[in-house]
Amino acid sequence: MSLQCINPQSYNNEIWYICEILQELTNSFVGARANTYLTPANSAGFAPHWDEVDAFILQLEGKKYWRVWSPADGDSALPDESSRNFTEKEMADKNLVFEGTLEEGDILYVPRGFYHSASTGKEHSLHVTISLCHN
Repeated sequence: MSLQCINPQSYNNEIWYICEILQELTNSFVGARANTYLTPANSAGFAPHWDEVDAFILQLEGKKYWRVWSPADGDSALPDESSRNFTEKEMADKNLVFEGTLEEGDILYVPRGFYHSASTGKEHSLHVTISLCHN
């Protein structure tokens, strides 16, 4: 379970600036899907899933363990909608491309259509996700 706060760039100039720079560099709409997530210790925010946007995850406090899997095939590489939640059993045959713990100041890029999941250990996690929309 995670507490999600939407639109953090409206309250924080540093996040607003990051959104502005990413938008300029990528020529994509950035920031409308910026969110912060506060996840308690020994918890997970979401089951494995994919999103229809590229995402930059910036770890602000604590630690979070991430796993990222590549899309199943070329047809599902650039989805127009987010997926349903998948079980750990369903993920067993997927191609794991990243597994690691983000600590304060770390950044992780999760491309559109890549499965991902995250969980905390003995401490809480606070991270911001900044999404790039290609529509």
